[in-house]
Amino acid sequence: MVWPKTVHLLCRFHIAQNITRKLAGVLKASMSQFLDDFWRVSAIEDVEEYTNEWAALESNWPDAIGYLRRELKPKQKKWAFAYTHSQFVAGISSTQRQEQVNGQIKANLISNSSLSRIIEGFESVEKSIAARQLQAVLSTKLSLSTDDPIIQDALKSLTAYAGKILMLECALSLSYTCIRSEQTHTFRVSHKDFPHKFRLTLFDPETVLNSVCSCRKATWHGIVCRHLLCTMRQSNYLHCPT
Repeated sequence: MVWPKTVHLLCRFHIAQNITRKLAGVLKASMSQFLDDFWRVSAIEDVEEYTNEWAALESNWPDAIGYLRRELKPKQKKWAFAYTHSQFVAGISSTQRQEQVNGQIKANLISNSSLSRIIEGFESVEKSIAARQLQAVLSTKLSLSTDDPIIQDALKSLTAYAGKILMLECALSLSYTCIRSEQTHTFRVSHKDFPHKFRLTLFDPETVLNSVCSCRKATWHGIVCRHLLCTMRQSNYLHCPT
């Protein structure tokens, strides 16, 4: 294998298309409510909670149970957030970028195109992609500044898009409190308005790059989460690793 560690995930956009295609005639007017229930369950991050809610989904929608069990449940580790958010995907859950390229190619070609017309069509798409990539490169040069010392250095090596996400997480971290637990280097991080709900973080100043949080945002999205930022600030560690 060329990429032995590659993880195959499924596109949520195409899952939605398939569900609508297969169940619209069965569920009819209830289709919208079913989709709301399905996507709510699919977004649950805790595996045990997801399993329980999936069972409830099957019970509440008997007309869809065949499709749920036959087509979706066997592949759940490839699309359900409870499983996929342990993989780094930069927050992407669909193949929208490739679909955009496919759409451009189709727009430049017709079924009976000549070979020269096909080549011209691909060249047109390549030029369009190159122009957007150049614009994206220029956009990442936009300066981002903050008075918060914990992320100042990190922003220097991030794109503008990633920097904005990190700045948001840093701002949100100020609404959280951090308490060291009995376990070594383990902390309980709670929102000030919801003290009974918490995330667990593992943070050791000596091995910062091994820091983890139970929300797994740093793994899934690639951006240090508000819970770890709160833990770092509480530990007086004012340097966010990239």
